[in-house]
Amino acid sequence: MEQLTQTETDTHFSANDRDSLVALAGDMAFDFAEAGWCREGKELAEWVLALDPRDANAAHALAHALAENGEHAATLAFVERWLDGYPAGAPEYSHLVWHLCISKVRLGRAGEALRVYQERLDPACTPRTRLRDAAGLLWRLDLEAQLSGSHVVLPWGPVHDLAARSVQGPLNGLDAIHAAMAFAAMGDTSAATRLMWILRRQGYAGDTTASAVALPFVLGILAFGNQRYGEAARLLAPVAGELQRLGASNGQAANVLVTLDAARRKRVTARPAVGLRRSMAVEQRFNANAQPAVHSHSYWS
Repeated sequence: MEQLTQTETDTHFSANDRDSLVALAGDMAFDFAEAGWCREGKELAEWVLALDPRDANAAHALAHALAENGEHAATLAFVERWLDGYPAGAPEYSHLVWHLCISKVRLGRAGEALRVYQERLDPACTPRTRLRDAAGLLWRLDLEAQLSGSHVVLPWGPVHDLAARSVQGPLNGLDAIHAAMAFAAMGDTSAATRLMWILRRQGYAGDTTASAVALPFVLGILAFGNQRYGEAARLLAPVAGELQRLGASNGQAANVLVTLDAARRKRVTARPAVGLRRSMAVEQRFNANAQPAVHSHSYWS
């Protein structure tokens, strides 16, 4: 990839042209990483950051490029460093904290990820937290707890409230999937029913991705939450490769597809869920101020 210095861009482009080029380069860096061209994505994101070290779009792209290449320790180190001084509520704050936490999960540090969530991503204390970031992380932590044989009470209440506010009208399919996670976690059948009705109505109105892609994912998530693992696997498998049609990144898609893997494992073993969501919901409802009780397991220490 041809390298451009800041002097060269100053020579050939006006200020407006340079801003447009930088924005385009940040978008392209993300696209390169998503396409599997991680080295090119990393180089392009670093070029933008050399011009503007606080460019959030390029920081996001670099986090993706590193994560897609399996460099989770490097992703963690970069995001932690870059977020220093970046205000909560800023445009990319929520999603970059999600990247930070997912990197910790991938490095076997789920307990740390939960603590970061409580301090920096929980909608109860962090402004402009995105539903897909908060719900996606808690769902992943729940799955990790179940698959590692741990029992962890997760703070789903504020995320459920955020999801409930989102189902007041037409929904983005990816947000619908993450809303389903919160409703499954809290055993909210009324909100789940409304969510399904909205997606079906969008399908009748011509939004085929809502009915043909988002709805099967939602139904699969809800089936998993009700311990119907065979049904969850049956619903999720046919649409497993369709998440990008809803705007999901590879990282977000992988996060959702861990559910399919867990459903297949549980269907085969037929063992009861460890860290069952419904028991978590009951505990939270009766003790809303309780801190998540993390039981002993090295993965969560």
